[in-house]
Amino acid sequence: MSEKLQKLKKEKQTAIINAAVLEFSKAGFQNASTNAIVKHAEISKGSLFQYFSDKRELYFFILDYSLDRNYEYVAAHFEKFKTHDFLSRIELYIDLQIEFAIKFPHEFQIFLHSLVDDTHSFNGDLIKHVQKRAEQRNLAEVLIGKDDTKMLFEKERIFQLLQYFFNGLKFEVMISNAPDSADFLKKLKIASKDFFELLRKGIYLK
Repeated sequence: MSEKLQKLKKEKQTAIINAAVLEFSKAGFQNASTNAIVKHAEISKGSLFQYFSDKRELYFFILDYSLDRNYEYVAAHFEKFKTHDFLSRIELYIDLQIEFAIKFPHEFQIFLHSLVDDTHSFNGDLIKHVQKRAEQRNLAEVLIGKDDTKMLFEKERIFQLLQYFFNGLKFEVMISNAPDSADFLKKLKIASKDFFELLRKGIYLK
């Protein structure tokens, strides 16, 4: 957060952040209007650009804000889960991501838009930024935990495969007719459980 924004009263900070989250969640980066943001936040456009040099910097700030909120939500619930079983931890992580999407649809929509925005506006910089933030949070280490179960492949490789699966779930939400629908996300949660049951049992008859 910029020093100037930090010096603002909390309610004014919140108004700017909420207005930007709402606009970017609806329109993505390319189509988002800074005029709409300042109108919703009830500030002048000149004031907004005292805190951020341009729309790109504001967008990255809001993406970081959404990522932090997501991480804090997942971490707060994850620590209550005592098992060290690898698949159970990953399954819980995906469940919590879906719960987050239901409770905080605007922040989740920003993640979805970022998948498209990166291709059209950022030439890969956005995805690199998100990956760097995940590395800073040691996300893989947190999820893999201390499980010493023997597996055919390295856990890091399996974790990467499961990330591809979760990205697939994100695309399912993005291409649906109602991407912010709680009902649709609940169906994805059921699909996730079926997927992990398949992983545990295998696909071959014994």
